[in-house]
Amino acid sequence: MTISTASFNERLSRIERERARTKGRVVLHVGAEEVLVRSVEDFAGVRAPAPHGAASPLALTLCVTLGMVSYAASVALRARFLSLPEAGQVLSDRAMLTGVGFGLALTVALGLALRLRGTGLWAAQLSGVVLAAMTLHNLAFWAPDAAGLAFTYRWVESEQAATAPASLVFREKLFTF
Repeated sequence: MTISTASFNERLSRIERERARTKGRVVLHVGAEEVLVRSVEDFAGVRAPAPHGAASPLALTLCVTLGMVSYAASVALRARFLSLPEAGQVLSDRAMLTGVGFGLALTVALGLALRLRGTGLWAAQLSGVVLAAMTLHNLAFWAPDAAGLAFTYRWVESEQAATAPASLVFREKLFTF
């Protein structure tokens, strides 16, 4: 039976047979083929998954932590393989921007490797790098032996000489609590 030669009643009977056969599912006619799909009622309780890179609280926390670890790793690499700033230049903007630049490069590389994409996640990584740049020197006071192993003992001595414990460093200024 072709559509052009079938009567209206034959078409209705065929549609009723198909509905009974498909048990409530919808039949889509695409050209000469029929595709079975579920009805709209089946989709009522289904929620779409969150988009990739959604800024959930856990993801934001992990991105801030990744930024902080990246800055610490960049300082450790700089302390071990490159020269540290001179004694009077520890708090300089140039030293801080160099550390932030290396930290950002490392956190972007790790973020891309971990497929962390999205404006909120990038901002969380940036804030982690900046937070670590402002507070990492406190590690030299609170755990000097661990900081000496992670960085160098020369870095610990220079940070202890230039800064104070429980403080923040920003734009060559030291803010103590």
